[in-house]
Amino acid sequence: MTVHVVDDDKSIRSSLTWALQSTGLQVCAHETPQEFLDRYEPALPACLILDLRLNEADGVNFLRELRTTRDMQLPVIIVTGTADVPKVIQCMKLRAMDFFEKPVAPAALSEVVQRGLAMDQKRLEKEKQERDIAHRFASLTPRDHEVMPLICSGLSTKQIALQLHRSVKTIKNHRSRLMKKVGANNAAHLVHLSAMHSQLSPQKPA
Repeated sequence: MTVHVVDDDKSIRSSLTWALQSTGLQVCAHETPQEFLDRYEPALPACLILDLRLNEADGVNFLRELRTTRDMQLPVIIVTGTADVPKVIQCMKLRAMDFFEKPVAPAALSEVVQRGLAMDQKRLEKEKQERDIAHRFASLTPRDHEVMPLICSGLSTKQIALQLHRSVKTIKNHRSRLMKKVGANNAAHLVHLSAMHSQLSPQKPA
């Protein structure tokens, strides 16, 4: 887990880094947004502390770029030297999780950062689970898709065999292979996984 700090004021970067490291957090400080982009690892849980006013970039515009152009969903905490209410509101609409006025109270900031890191870890775990489910269901054959709804509807192996005009043994073997492919323990679990898969948006490359 890494806390990224983007602030063009060296003294602020240093003080935030020291304060967060003193609580056991791993901190990576950046002078510019581009430095952050160059060093950010999307596969690892992270939280971004972003200065609202930067010499080379506007904090709101950079946050908008992260959320829209780059589709980066990591938690972002805004820090600002002046309470620019309209900009803070814009940041909140862009899903900033919190904001602090400078000088920042280390204890309060650390508490929010810990929450942000936990949120990002859960997000990454959920995305991995969704990719795994999508991968499993992508391996299903047309025959699998024929049998699966019947299993999910609660029909027994014998009932499915009668409906599809196949032997009980054939359906039993096919049912077993299908369950193994999707990682289902039983019919109820298959229903749950199938429902999760149907709710997934088109998957992006990992």
